[in-house]
Amino acid sequence: MYTITILLITILIATIQSAPARPVTKLTFIPDDKYMSLRQEVTIKCEILNPSEHTEPPQLWHVDLKTGKRTSISRTLLTHPMDDAPDVFKNNKNQRYFYVTKNNIRIRDLQPEDSARYECDCPDCADSITSQNRTLFVMKLSTPKWDVGPGWPLHEESQAKIKCEVNDFFPYVGHKILRNDIDITTVGKSTTTPSNNVYPQKFVWEATITAGAEWHNSTIYCNVLQGNSEQQASKIIEVLFAPRFDKCDESQFVDSQKNFSSIECSYSGNPQPALIWLRQTDKNALTPDMGITIEVKNETLGKYKSIITFNRDKLMSIPLTTKTNGQGNKTEENFYQQLLNDGFIVQLNVNGNDKGKRVIAIARDANQMRSLSSDGDYNQARQANPHAALLIDAYRKHGHRLAKIDPLEINISTSIPELDANMFTVDFNVTNENDVRSLFGGLSRQQSIPKTKDDLIRQLDEIYCQSISLECEHIESDIERLWIARRFEQLRTSETISDDVQQRIIEQMRRCETFDQFLQAKFPTLKRYSGEGAEGMMAFFDLAFKHSAQLNIDNVVVCMPHRGRNNLLVCLLNYPAATMFRKIKGKREFPNDVKSTGDVLSHLYTTTDLIYDGKNVHVSLIPNPSHLEANNPVAVGKTRACQLSLKDGHYANAENASRHGDKALCIQVHGDASFAGQGIIPETFQLSNLPNYSVGGSIHLVTNNQIGYTTPQHLARSSRYCTDFAKVVNCPIIHVNGQCPAEIAQAAQLASEYRDLFRKDIVVDLVCFRKHGHNELDDPTFTQPSMYKKVQEHYKQESPLDEGLNERIRLFRNTLEEQFSIADKYQPKAPHLERQWSGFIQAKSVRTQWNTGLSENLLKYIGAKSVDVPEDFHVHSTIARSHVQKRQQRIEAGNGLDWSTAEALAFGSLLLQGFNIRISGQDVGRGTFSQRHGMLVNQKTDDVYIPLNALDAKQGFFEICNSILSEEAVLGFDYGFSIHDPKNLVIWEAQFGDFFNGAQIIIDTYVSGGELKFLTQSGIVMLLPHGMDGAGPEHSSCHLERFLQMTDSKENGIDGDDINMQIVNPTTPAQYFHLLRRQMIRNFRKPLIVAGPKILLRHPDCVSTLTDMADGTNFLPVLSDTMSKTKLNPEKIKRLLFTSGKHYYTLNEERDKRKRDDIAIIRLEELCPFPADELRQEIKKYKNAKDFIWCQEEHRNQGAWVFIRPRFENIVGIHLNYAGREVLGTPAVAIGEVHQQECAQILKLAFD
Repeated sequence: MYTITILLITILIATIQSAPARPVTKLTFIPDDKYMSLRQEVTIKCEILNPSEHTEPPQLWHVDLKTGKRTSISRTLLTHPMDDAPDVFKNNKNQRYFYVTKNNIRIRDLQPEDSARYECDCPDCADSITSQNRTLFVMKLSTPKWDVGPGWPLHEESQAKIKCEVNDFFPYVGHKILRNDIDITTVGKSTTTPSNNVYPQKFVWEATITAGAEWHNSTIYCNVLQGNSEQQASKIIEVLFAPRFDKCDESQFVDSQKNFSSIECSYSGNPQPALIWLRQTDKNALTPDMGITIEVKNETLGKYKSIITFNRDKLMSIPLTTKTNGQGNKTEENFYQQLLNDGFIVQLNVNGNDKGKRVIAIARDANQMRSLSSDGDYNQARQANPHAALLIDAYRKHGHRLAKIDPLEINISTSIPELDANMFTVDFNVTNENDVRSLFGGLSRQQSIPKTKDDLIRQLDEIYCQSISLECEHIESDIERLWIARRFEQLRTSETISDDVQQRIIEQMRRCETFDQFLQAKFPTLKRYSGEGAEGMMAFFDLAFKHSAQLNIDNVVVCMPHRGRNNLLVCLLNYPAATMFRKIKGKREFPNDVKSTGDVLSHLYTTTDLIYDGKNVHVSLIPNPSHLEANNPVAVGKTRACQLSLKDGHYANAENASRHGDKALCIQVHGDASFAGQGIIPETFQLSNLPNYSVGGSIHLVTNNQIGYTTPQHLARSSRYCTDFAKVVNCPIIHVNGQCPAEIAQAAQLASEYRDLFRKDIVVDLVCFRKHGHNELDDPTFTQPSMYKKVQEHYKQESPLDEGLNERIRLFRNTLEEQFSIADKYQPKAPHLERQWSGFIQAKSVRTQWNTGLSENLLKYIGAKSVDVPEDFHVHSTIARSHVQKRQQRIEAGNGLDWSTAEALAFGSLLLQGFNIRISGQDVGRGTFSQRHGMLVNQKTDDVYIPLNALDAKQGFFEICNSILSEEAVLGFDYGFSIHDPKNLVIWEAQFGDFFNGAQIIIDTYVSGGELKFLTQSGIVMLLPHGMDGAGPEHSSCHLERFLQMTDSKENGIDGDDINMQIVNPTTPAQYFHLLRRQMIRNFRKPLIVAGPKILLRHPDCVSTLTDMADGTNFLPVLSDTMSKTKLNPEKIKRLLFTSGKHYYTLNEERDKRKRDDIAIIRLEELCPFPADELRQEIKKYKNAKDFIWCQEEHRNQGAWVFIRPRFENIVGIHLNYAGREVLGTPAVAIGEVHQQECAQILKLAFD
């Protein structure tokens, strides 16, 4: 049957080839340019190809672009045109239009007026011949001009118009408007007249902006593409704005034992304000004599940084002064100590006018932090007042258990033994006010001091046992514990929430409620997972973003589950409600021209810029899957990548040193049941303080509904609180009633301040409830009748709104109505390929090949530098011999390059191109199999050195991250890192291939489908060591079959680059090198799953040469048979063995042993996308091969067999036989004898 099919196809091809070709028209421009330059010369020719004996001559036509008039080209037209001829022919006196032959003209000295459409057809031909047409565009270029006004320079908060205009040019192709490197094209409106391609054209783009400090010194660019030439105009915006402090911490840390310690203050203003540093005690301005240096650095956007540096040696030499301490003893202090003790006043001045002051207190070490948070000697006060101290300690430790944080008042305790007044049997009176203030942070100077036991109990009850409380006594650090307790006490008693803030909170809560009511009215059967009952979280978000702006945090990354998510999107994050309404109606949330399946309503996401007090905060709400808490490590990883982009903290250099977390913040939102129940939560917490995973502290918000689906709290966890996991890493926990605006504000402020000061995680437990069941169609009274009786009573008590707030809520509802009315016709925008992703594309349905090779000299340089260490660095003797020296020898020889060398060459080359690389996982620095040694450890000091970070001053950053013993949180973190910036190569390496199954949720919900669902591209690489080496069930297979099953590769069609994942099983170091480089130099990103080697890491035959990686080389999806010791003649080959991965070396060795020259072995290096074309080309070499076998070392129900079999038959057109292990319920056996028998049986099937 197969032979008959081949014969019929051959006859059909021969018939087609023997048929005479049909005549066709051909219209040619010489030169063949789409756009012609002024004064250029062009030849236009119309002809017929494959003419028959009955074919008439063709006809060339000129079509006027303005009128559409069609004129046939003839000699007469060019020499004696009629009156109705187009103007270009009537004005042809200087013979610019030259008649060459019939239907062939030449135009000299091209002008824009010559632009026209030309057609070539055959009107008199008997046969129907399709005409051809082409437009001649003659460019006239003109430079854009900016107009900004009214007035110059602009004034802060003024409305300004910015307009870009281009006149008298042709043709318009496109435009892009940038502010610095940010695309602002959509901010304004553009017009091009005339709208069709008719010369001359005029282009105008204009927008109205609110001038602010963020616009000062910004460069705006107007790029107009005219034909094939982009013309650009730029203008620097100047804005006059009031002086302000940007960052001037009230407490700064100085190491008093270190020379050249410094403090700094950042400020802004235009014109530039003057900054004066004064000693706090005598108000004398600091001067550069005596060893004080004051440096002012200009930064962008009218910002400045003033830095004071102390020359300790010089300051210490100033004669000592004498002072008396509180006990009457004389102590001596040097001038430096006095200077630090006194602190400083920083004063902003413009034109001699005082515009603001800041007081800076200096903390010289961690212990002094305690003195900053108290007014006297804390330990002395405790000793003098032990009973008062014990009472305060008791409330700090146990007060939260009596707090009224449940808005339904179901779970409230009225007494506990630990706080029973009778437990504190001794009455006491405090006589020293300073002692009370030292012990207790909740008193201002104007407040009366609680002096008796009863007074103190009443005060502590007001602080710790009302609608907000604090858990902090589990914190190990005395300094942290004391600071947060005292700051909490201060917020509760000495600082009031302004009416404006309370109104702001109430407005956010009512907007949230109004949005839910609107959805209920329009879509009564919708499962919307509303925010009703938890409206307080909207106020928390708003305040957290506001505090971020005040702390000069540029970027906030938020992850959030489904409840209340849509409220946050529309009510606060500027998500177009029309897009959401479209989605509810069953339409797409993305445009039709992007490839996406979309995701459900409760998984929508956005990024937006929010303005608070004139400061911009970029907020990203990342996509979430239905698997609760899976998005948390993803958000943390994205935040860390953002910090890399911003050169924040750990990634900062000496010139822009900052504390880690200064510029980016992660806010993690959780549900109560999932926070207590999902193992990914403690995994993510364990990452929080690690140097390669920390983001400088996250703020956690637990939306505590007090129920999990239908499971009550006492069955949902064994701990008291759902937040108790956080105590593992010493997180303070704030419990707050979600219906109390003032307390929500206090919680947001305390969380922001703690995170900013200590750069550690903090948790806010927002205790609330669900108005409905798990969704709006669920009846919760089936399982929680008592709770929902309380809920119904709660909604009968609605407080009235003031008139102003009522009006704002009415306007908000009107906006929702407008968005609803346009939803059906609304065209959503694709939220991808912007900002740092600009210039990238969605992968196409064709497969592309990329030159990933490099010059051999560059490779030699990288190879040598990859093992180069400082002279005083002591490398382990074994590593020096077997790793460093051998690599140097191989690089010099240019051959014998092993796997780790190829990896180092790929890494180094990408770093030199400016890409950043992060490799993460268990033991990745050394490598599970002691192969990588990317980080070397000094044998005398334990210091770590990474040679690839010392290639060049301008290289990218190489981060090697030995992770905790976790898969799910770490892979989630690295996936989040990968989606932030395409310039980051992010690699997660499993210790053994099958260990990925601990992260299956991340793979299923993000890695395999993230782009299809969310349009978020990721270039993450998963290295999974794989091979049936007799190691037993759990250390053998990386389960290729599972990954292949998750792809969208086609069984009956050709795959393109647009498959969802790439899956490879490379067999040479050079192939691995090309894969890593291809991953980064392409203009799109796709996850790459690599079945990595184990025994091949040191296999003598598994080596490559520098030539294999030289310029002009690339990754090959299919490898030819080149390693046989017996020279193979393709004519003699009768059997083809197809295989993938390290099994090739076993087959090749067996073939050489048997001296079989009739068998060729073909390697599939890339399984997905399936390399059908390459396989066809390879099979063509062996015309006499009749026997085709797929040979694998995995079991029949595993590995690639089930995936490749239908593709070979349906696409390649050959039937495969199988040679491999038979089906098994585990990946491998654990009995050595059985393993060897299986290996022998595979070879027998392959060769006998």
